Amino acid sequence: MYQYRWMQQDYNLSLMVDEFYSGTDVAGHTLDLSTRVTDSTSTILSLVTRQSLSNPEFGHLWIAYLTLRQDF
Repeated sequence: MYQYRWMQQDYNLSLMVDEFYSGTDVAGHTLDLSTRVTDSTSTILSLVTRQSLSNPEFGHLWIAYLTLRQDF
């Protein structure tokens, strides 16, 4: 799954709330790769990058995390 978000300053947060984008005035990409290990177990690798729209000199914030999900 791939997503791109561009939220201008003072964007309505009730429509899109995501801890990785931490508010408004940001743009970023999210890529999720998942695979099923067994019928009830899956793994998800998530890569996120975000950048401030008003202060692009701050550079990109990169986040990578791995999730192991077990359904009962």
